Amino acid sequence: MLIGNGTFEGRGGHVLRGTFRFDRSDGGVVRLTTSDDFFFDGSPAPGFALSASGDPSAAEAAATDFLRLPGSGSLSGAQIEVRGAQGGIVPDSIDIRAQKVLFLWCYITPFLLGVGVIEHSG
Repeated sequence: MLIGNGTFEGRGGHVLRGTFRFDRSDGGVVRLTTSDDFFFDGSPAPGFALSASGDPSAAEAAATDFLRLPGSGSLSGAQIEVRGAQGGIVPDSIDIRAQKVLFLWCYITPFLLGVGVIEHSG
């Protein structure tokens, strides 16, 4: 069952595009899925997190980190572009209904890479 969706926007000079959705299974598991046309231009250690405040921060990134994307793993490594559908499970400890923004964070620098406002359904 669809519980929220949105569209990505890049930040800090990064390209992040595509859409996303959160679905809850009959068993209560919440899953994030990005669109097939998802694109991110790359960073050393990108990962998705959630913001209840609507203003993503390092503290929220640490508390709600739930899906890492491919990256170089170091500041000196070549950045890896990420294309196509991505997906992962949101931990039970995170109340998805309380979240306003899905964001992509660089866990090495730390740095905001992009955001998507969550439009909650039903």
